[in-house]
Amino acid sequence: MTSSPHRQAFVRLALVGAVVVAGMVPTVSGCSRDAPPPPAGTGSPSNGPDRHIAVVVAEGEVTPPTSRIEVANGALVRITITSDVDDSLHVHGYDRMLALAAGVPASLDLRTDRSGLFDVETHSAHLVLFQLEVR
Repeated sequence: MTSSPHRQAFVRLALVGAVVVAGMVPTVSGCSRDAPPPPAGTGSPSNGPDRHIAVVVAEGEVTPPTSRIEVANGALVRITITSDVDDSLHVHGYDRMLALAAGVPASLDLRTDRSGLFDVETHSAHLVLFQLEVR
């Protein structure tokens, strides 16, 4: 499928913005009230994430294409999403959510404290952005 010039420009700008914002955006908490804090001594958002995953959603397409991303159990993962429409991000299995405002990169820091395979998706558009495989 061929991308429109608008989508290509949005994706380029969003990826540049995600890289710039990754070090500047404060941690956004999920909506789960019972989510435990990160374990002491295993890193914190102030030390930076162990892994950064940046995804752009434009015109219903995911960039980079949906794939499986493997991370170690206990890692601190920063997920940065830029969408061209308002939506919400959901990390299944961790019950973490994040509001997405159109055109604005949004980040969520996640301590991977459960092994398994977890879908990370948008709720309104029903797009699987990637699968997080925690080992």
